[in-house]
Amino acid sequence: MVTDLKQGRHHSGAPARADAPQSPLAAPTLSKFSVQTFTQPLDHFYNTTDATFQQRFWVNTRHYKPRPGAPVIVIDGGETSGEDRLPFLDTGIADILARATGGIGVVLEHRYYGRICGCSELLDRCPKLNDEQALEDSANFIPNIKFEDIDEVLTAPNTPWIYYGGSYVGARAAYMRVLYPDLVFGAIASSAVTRDVLTNWEYMDVIRLATDPSAPPTS
Repeated sequence: MVTDLKQGRHHSGAPARADAPQSPLAAPTLSKFSVQTFTQPLDHFYNTTDATFQQRFWVNTRHYKPRPGAPVIVIDGGETSGEDRLPFLDTGIADILARATGGIGVVLEHRYYGRICGCSELLDRCPKLNDEQALEDSANFIPNIKFEDIDEVLTAPNTPWIYYGGSYVGARAAYMRVLYPDLVFGAIASSAVTRDVLTNWEYMDVIRLATDPSAPPTS
């Protein structure tokens, strides 16, 4: 994975196809949470297009207790369909934190993944798939969203938002806290990327060092 915040470039894999098979872990939870959408500009910064897209999200309100300070815990969907993150919303970290705090949990799907912003699988044909634009999606969502069936306004900065992600989106969680401290009260950067490199042969070196060189090759 390569990330350059100044240039707003990132990618950790090809965009998920809209018809890609859904994770079997997500299937039982789909019926529990209805999908909602939020209108986002395709280009937040450079006026290259006035096109918009519908960013998908899902909300868990089962533990919500309306009061000042009740937080919103948002799971960044990352490089997969947001549907694949629904177990986190149902029984995982978002549900655990919402239950402990009386807050709500949200899964926010990343642009170009799942069923939004479809484009060619070739990365050079997805010019708006980068950190700069994707981070601004979240920064636009947090202070402007109005959740269905909730009377209270739960936008930042008046409501604390806790941003969660792992691996690539662990880094995004940290970026959100650093770049938008007025919107993101706290971030949980689980297994976050701490250094970006073009090649990472060292990742597999532990296997090379632990493998018997006389062992026959395997397929």
